[in-house]
Amino acid sequence: MEIRFTPVRFNEGYDMQEVDGFLDLCERALLSGDGSVTADTVRQHRFATTKFREGYELDEVDRFLDGVLFPLFDSPETFPYDPDRDYTGVDLFAQARRLEKQQRREERREAKVEGVSGSAAHPAERRPGFLRRLFGAGR
Repeated sequence: MEIRFTPVRFNEGYDMQEVDGFLDLCERALLSGDGSVTADTVRQHRFATTKFREGYELDEVDRFLDGVLFPLFDSPETFPYDPDRDYTGVDLFAQARRLEKQQRREERREAKVEGVSGSAAHPAERRPGFLRRLFGAGR
């Protein structure tokens, strides 16, 4: 699994070795499908923090756990694991929401095209506009 987090120093961060070890454990569980790691395991896992040693940025790691690892374990049929994919900056839930919105927009567009054909337009749309009626065009 390709993932890169921003290292921080002198700010609070997650212990790098602990995060890397947990990600390795998760990857092995995803590849084997043995159930050793579950969505609840990901949700409840806590990392030690560092202050004066180098660590990973807290928000980035948390977003990754919530937006990538949790969906991979919670619904593997919806979000299949791809070991060659770079998951840096990915949020699977956001991607799924965008795809759903795009599909709904396309469905509405198709329904609009099917619903309005030239002869089936509303009677008000077939009537000449205000200026044409005012100045006599179309009589």
